[in-house]
Amino acid sequence: MPSIRVDDVNLYYEVHGTGPHLVLCHGIGSNRLHWWQQVCALRASYTVVIYDQRGFGSSSSGERGPAAFADDLMALVDHLQIKRTALLGQSLGGLAAAGFAFTQTRARNRSHPLEQRCGVRADGAAAGDCSGCESGQKLPGAAAGVHRTGQVS
Repeated sequence: MPSIRVDDVNLYYEVHGTGPHLVLCHGIGSNRLHWWQQVCALRASYTVVIYDQRGFGSSSSGERGPAAFADDLMALVDHLQIKRTALLGQSLGGLAAAGFAFTQTRARNRSHPLEQRCGVRADGAAAGDCSGCESGQKLPGAAAGVHRTGQVS
């Protein structure tokens, strides 16, 4: 069972497929299995990372609450040495993805900086100017806001 230790919790994760990275963040009351259909559809073209957020599924709970979700996502991306990824968050997972993107833009001097040119879109509403993206092409069958080029919008 692959997991990493982040602060006071063990985070369970799985990696499926090959290609550009796509990290899927589940919502409240769910776990990594929420994404099983998307994993099956995307693993032929993408390296799909799913994980259980703290307190859900096979991950343990800790003292820190929802504020830790973005830090947990950052720790997972660092652990897997992902240099560029798209993020897709559902409900609470969108909060984790937005927190991660916000934190990442403030940490350009990290050892594995991610490119982030667009804002995060957790609710379907445009949250940033995507005119600077290399491609406006969306993933087929995936939620709006995830580009083939690895940016989140």
